[in-house]
Amino acid sequence: MPIPSVRRSRQGALPRTADVVVAGGGAVGAAVAYQLADAGASVLLAEAFTLPDGADPVHFSAAAQRAAPPAPITRRDDGGHAPAAGRSIEALDLRSAELYASLPARSGAGVGYGASTRASLHLLPDDDTVAAYTNAVARQARRGLDSMMIRAQDAATLNPYVAAWQYAGAALIAPERWHAPGAAAADLLAAASDRGAVLREHCMVQGIERSGGTVSAAWTEHGKVRTGAVVLCAGSHSARLAASDLSSGPAPVDTGPAGTPTPAPADDLGDRERLRLPLVARRRALGFTLPLVPRPGQVPATLDVGSTFWFANAEPDRVMLGVERPDRPLEAGHEPRLVPLLRRAAAHCAPALGEAPLAPGWLGTRTETPDGLPLLGAHGSGLLYATGFDGAAARVAPAVGEVVRDFLEQHEPDIDVSPLGVERFWR
Repeated sequence: MPIPSVRRSRQGALPRTADVVVAGGGAVGAAVAYQLADAGASVLLAEAFTLPDGADPVHFSAAAQRAAPPAPITRRDDGGHAPAAGRSIEALDLRSAELYASLPARSGAGVGYGASTRASLHLLPDDDTVAAYTNAVARQARRGLDSMMIRAQDAATLNPYVAAWQYAGAALIAPERWHAPGAAAADLLAAASDRGAVLREHCMVQGIERSGGTVSAAWTEHGKVRTGAVVLCAGSHSARLAASDLSSGPAPVDTGPAGTPTPAPADDLGDRERLRLPLVARRRALGFTLPLVPRPGQVPATLDVGSTFWFANAEPDRVMLGVERPDRPLEAGHEPRLVPLLRRAAAHCAPALGEAPLAPGWLGTRTETPDGLPLLGAHGSGLLYATGFDGAAARVAPAVGEVVRDFLEQHEPDIDVSPLGVERFWR
């Protein structure tokens, strides 16, 4: 059950002004809010849905919707910008591990972000996929990563749920820290609140108001907040916010059904003001088993590359499972009809999970960019963006918060994140 005092503290009137408005309350948005508040800024974090409070181990937060096993084999490792971007992400990951370790002492909130070190298991449907993975794993080995190709039978030994006869082979991907994203976000939010950030849930940021080409306010579904900076951590919704340009002044030219100004099309903006974020939302079904008896053993986070079905341990006695691109265009939210979809996906890969008792499913989204890499940077208009991290969000969130803080303070970040800037698409 939600903690009543926490819930009340995350609802209520909005501040009239804030130094920074953070749009999105997943792990990255929470870390950004914490780092900025820790630096002395007045911060409003506005989340469209419910913020995690740490009371429910199976919290369907925006972060949990994007949970997935790590997939360190990038789509582009062909001499383009992916190797440099990979180094940036690795540096963010290492720095985040240091910050997670120091967070309890700095914030007094305590961190139960559920980090562990584990390999991930990728199940390969055919010989062509095996060949592609063999090449990718060889490239990883040259970079010192401890990935390896294994037989399908070996995969079943590592993960007894796996139906080995369905696969041509498998890959065991190098161990890395894996975080429960809902728990990470909950603790980072507690740290942000401890430093004075204002947290508001069910409060979607719906558009950006500009004056002279720079940010002057953010409009939410509960009203307007004057600010000079907005950080976009809201998944694919970040693209719509980046393109919005509301009329300044007390009388907006157009209003939506809730009385909130309607964003103008991106074409109404000049070249200097326009920030184009190439983000696409992919649908993802997510579910959990009910508590299993006996408890499931620890298994690698496992991905069926052919079907996109994946599953992983969900402590203490559940299994989290999901599949990309569900076959029904359902609205986001708890959806009992997703249970049969998850069962069908599990039946091919892990038949025992297909027969396990499941809680009602959740339909969320995964935010993609054209090259599969995240977006992190700053725009001269007062907009900053930190989105598209997907399954890596919880691992890198604290360091991303530091980078955004440095951008706002006009300092050069210690980590070179220029390969993650949106400029890579428009050069």
